[in-house]
Amino acid sequence: MTAYVVNEIRRRILSGEIAAGTKIPAGPLAEELGVSPVPVREALQALQSEGLVKIFGHRGAIAAPASSKELADLYQMREILEPAAVSAVDLTLLRDRLDTLTDALERLDHALHAGDRDAFRVAHREFHFGIYACSGNDWMVRTIRGLYDNCERYRTAATWRRDPNDAASEHRFMLDALREARADDAAQLTLAHLEVTRGLALSSIQGDESKDAANGRSGGKVKGS
Repeated sequence: MTAYVVNEIRRRILSGEIAAGTKIPAGPLAEELGVSPVPVREALQALQSEGLVKIFGHRGAIAAPASSKELADLYQMREILEPAAVSAVDLTLLRDRLDTLTDALERLDHALHAGDRDAFRVAHREFHFGIYACSGNDWMVRTIRGLYDNCERYRTAATWRRDPNDAASEHRFMLDALREARADDAAQLTLAHLEVTRGLALSSIQGDESKDAANGRSGGKVKGS
């Protein structure tokens, strides 16, 4: 039950349904999900350890505020680890996964052009982690997963500001390079892809922070949520 509540709250935060910095009403949420308050409290504790929630004792919990500093820190780590995972791909393992990766890529492309954010989020994750898993380094993949998940709410702002053809092509070029056993080229394409996304997300959140500062508030909300 707690795992179900964790997944549901996480989904709402990452999709922007629960906006950054807003209160998470534990009682109403438990009633909505048809559970007791206990799994909700346990879920919020678990999500705090992931960095997605902040708990303030008896005052309740909020979705972690978004900031340009956090975004920059997350992408700094991702831009080291994700190209490294791609460079380390075992091409034999990759060949066994090609059909699955191609299917994820096709669904990703379709979702981008259809503007289907939920379908895109699922296919995008399956595509990238299908590749990273072929590195054979479970610790690296686990670390990337935590960084990736915390970037989701920032990435939402960036993805839908792009030409869908450009975003789809970047993923296709990565897979083509791996098919041709050019893992180092695929790693460079991964880095370039992350840099573009980071730039767009940073521009979006800095704009929000400027608006909040002008209105006398701190923190920011992520666009596109």
